[in-house]
Amino acid sequence: MKNESATVEALRHVFESSKRDSWQMLNGGLFTTLKIAITLQYEVREGDWDLIRDMRYHFWGTGAEGHPVSEYHYQIACENHRPMAIEIERSIGRMPFILDGKRLFCGSRVRRDGRIWQVTTWDGCNAALRFVSYGKEGHYGDFEARKGRKLLRIEAADWNKERKEFSHV
Repeated sequence: MKNESATVEALRHVFESSKRDSWQMLNGGLFTTLKIAITLQYEVREGDWDLIRDMRYHFWGTGAEGHPVSEYHYQIACENHRPMAIEIERSIGRMPFILDGKRLFCGSRVRRDGRIWQVTTWDGCNAALRFVSYGKEGHYGDFEARKGRKLLRIEAADWNKERKEFSHV
């Protein structure tokens, strides 16, 4: 359609060009198209994610309530395409957690109190982050490190005060 962003045009093209013999194939194609649009920093406009949701794309392996944004896509946007990350946050009502100019996402690793902490999930309607730590260098696969596992939850309202205690790994 006319006056759509490059991101929406790409998704619409894949959707309309598919044979629709298999939703699995179509959803995989849409998932990949969205990844490409984010990685190559396609144009994004306010309201794009709402429009994509309204197009009723089915998207396999995506965010809650059928929203076409997975944590995978959000991670790529945080790493490669700031305007896309901002649009995703606006659309799903997520408060950005920013540390030294970089957005945190599920899988981000940070250091606090001599321990490495990993973001595991968003909580409370995207208003809090949950972290897990397995020690100074520990990780989930290390059985001994799992014994010393610690959990942490930080509310968005407390982030500005708390973030001074964190640094990137």
